[in-house]
Amino acid sequence: MQNYKRQEELARQYFKEDDKCRDLVRGQKWKEAEESCKVIVLIADQLSDDRSLERMGAYELFDHVLRGQKRYEEALEYYNCALDAARSRLTEKNAELGRLYGDMAITHHLVRDLGKARELYKEAEKIYQLAHASIGDGDSDEWVVGTKQEYIRVLPNERTHNLAADFQVLALKAWPVTRRLVVTGPPPRPTHVPAARYLKARTLRRKE
Repeated sequence: MQNYKRQEELARQYFKEDDKCRDLVRGQKWKEAEESCKVIVLIADQLSDDRSLERMGAYELFDHVLRGQKRYEEALEYYNCALDAARSRLTEKNAELGRLYGDMAITHHLVRDLGKARELYKEAEKIYQLAHASIGDGDSDEWVVGTKQEYIRVLPNERTHNLAADFQVLALKAWPVTRRLVVTGPPPRPTHVPAARYLKARTLRRKE
């Protein structure tokens, strides 16, 4: 019971700080966001093993802040931590994993590691395609339509970035794409763990 209460309090702190960090990222207040997002990482590292997606989200958000400050090498370290957390829960049919590979590809692209960037772009595209093909079982029609539209929107971006890396590797033309790769807004939360659903699940489990 004591451990449960501690985990419940950590979850409350996590989502409260997560909202704060995302607001700072939207305002591109990178230094303040770094302090806030670092707190989220510290909290996430204390969550129970079954909260691996929260850890992934914390690392991914901190990556985003580092990349916003052009600290790409540091960002890649945290992307790898996010990937380690994601692999325990996500498969190649989960779009969240595709998004993570896409963000890693962009960061490698920005440091001119074009071979690795191309590899990761292709992996991201493959996962989005598998995710698009697999959704629908047990989900509402409205959710299915909206999710498929989102995947269709994202796929051309991955292909464009991959093509840009191909052109740069082959030195066929200068493609001023890297500035367009950096997204200033925060990455979305993993759809498997919205704050309200997580807290509700914890409350129901406690009643049982």
